Amino acid sequence: LGGDPVYTYAATAPLPPNVDEYMLAGFIRKKKVELVKCITLTEERFGFDIHVPADADIVIEGYVDPADDLIWEGPFGDHTGYYSLADWYPKFHVTCITHRKDAGDMKLRIPVGQRKEFIPPPLLAFRRRKMPG
Repeated sequence: LGGDPVYTYAATAPLPPNVDEYMLAGFIRKKKVELVKCITLTEERFGFDIHVPADADIVIEGYVDPADDLIWEGPFGDHTGYYSLADWYPKFHVTCITHRKDAGDMKLRIPVGQRKEFIPPPLLAFRRRKMPG
């Protein structure tokens, strides 16, 4: 979460399977995306290392186990400004949450007709610690 806004676009762009999202972000930015290795998503644990942008404000590490049962969730505010309906989704196991000392105040906007602002619980706890009062 956070970092250069181009990461959000690159992550959701309809790219061919052989085009990396970080490569697209670097092309748009006209400079390479600096990456750092995750703390818990390592070769020792999963057979490969996962890297994230070094300038991210908050990193939520985790995995989806294909053997897990799906869970009923939703509806969700989508990045397109519309809602995804409630449905069966894979469970995401959070293994680590890290943040920069100077991380921004993160918020998610929900489409018109619902709440004007929603802050996910992990970020709400972070925001309360960071922004007293």
